Amino acid sequence: MVVESILIISVFLQIVAAFLALRLIKITDGRTAWILIASGLVLMAMGRFIDILPFLSITISPKIILLNEWISFFISIVMVTGVALIAPVFYAMRRSGMALRESEEKLKESEQRLYNVIEGSPIPAFVIGKDHRVLYWNRALEELTGIKTHDVMGTTQQWRAFYSEERPCMADLLVDGALGDIPRWYERRYIKSKLIDEAYEATDFFPALGDEGKWLRFTAAVIRGSSGEVVGAIETLEDVTEHKKTEMFIRESEEKYRSLATTADSMYMIDKDFKYILMNERHLSRFGLPLEEVIGRNYGDFHSQEATREFVEIVERVFKTGGSVQHEYRSKRDGRYFLRTFSPVKSADGEVIKAVTVVSKDITDRKQVEEKLKESEQRLYSVIEGSPIPAFVIGKDHRVLYWNRALEELTGIKTHDVMGTTQQW
Repeated sequence: MVVESILIISVFLQIVAAFLALRLIKITDGRTAWILIASGLVLMAMGRFIDILPFLSITISPKIILLNEWISFFISIVMVTGVALIAPVFYAMRRSGMALRESEEKLKESEQRLYNVIEGSPIPAFVIGKDHRVLYWNRALEELTGIKTHDVMGTTQQWRAFYSEERPCMADLLVDGALGDIPRWYERRYIKSKLIDEAYEATDFFPALGDEGKWLRFTAAVIRGSSGEVVGAIETLEDVTEHKKTEMFIRESEEKYRSLATTADSMYMIDKDFKYILMNERHLSRFGLPLEEVIGRNYGDFHSQEATREFVEIVERVFKTGGSVQHEYRSKRDGRYFLRTFSPVKSADGEVIKAVTVVSKDITDRKQVEEKLKESEQRLYSVIEGSPIPAFVIGKDHRVLYWNRALEELTGIKTHDVMGTTQQW
């Protein structure tokens, strides 16, 4: 009885396996290999059904036995052929699985590199996904805003760093493609980036940052996936508070220095980076360029390395000491002489030096007169010194100006003993 039960269960399982194999033909898109394997399973089920005939009191004739053997033979052929045909599929699946694991590892490496780049960047930045949730919030942004990564990671609260109530950041607007809403939130404070497609720049004041608020310049850009769909956005920020304060200081100071700029021989103003921030027409005429091509440019862009090094040393001294410095300078451009006066430009409270003004007076005529006077004095000295006749010359204050060699020999008194004294007697 046990044998009969096992045989019946075995036949039943063979039939179920054959049925399932036939159903899988559709899933495998009718692959020849799987059709053969399914056919083999059906034949195996038929063979097993013959095995139970004796238990059903049915006599198995030699013809049925021969038929069963032929079925077994065909099962072997069909199964071997099917396995041979399906083997490359499994090998391909294995390679595909390996490739998938490699792709997953490369993706992890790529994400790690991206994390390292953003996290290690000195530029404050954050990245959000298409659902507006924060994916990255780097250390520089932590220091700028005082908000730790773990407080915003995975949330949609990036606005907390900049605003007192919930509202979209520039990155949020780009993720939604809501370009028409940008003027609403950043009216007259934004421009489309000239360097990056699908990016916008803006500058705004954030009173909640720091003790007195901060001016930030921020750039937001769309991040797209491999198929071109929007997957998120990145926003970088730059603290331009000092720059904005300098701009405002210059605007406030323009009226103050306007009279000086129009009456001085030559006047210009330099910031801490040695860039021109103000210049009068007299000095601008020496460049032969329009004002917009000079303002914002570095002093070294227009002068030799030697002249720039000397200029930088003086400007740094003024920033450091807060005192004025006068310095004679000869221009390499045209050989003219100038007396430059470097003076600090201080903030309203007098505590911070914002810039340095340079008033440059042309002293070429005076220098030429001085050089001619020196030449004349040298000629007079040569005449007196070379004369065989003992002689000396005194000034209006009775001090000795010349005492020639012939007089030294006559009197025994050396020049250096009486020069500049009234002891010619």
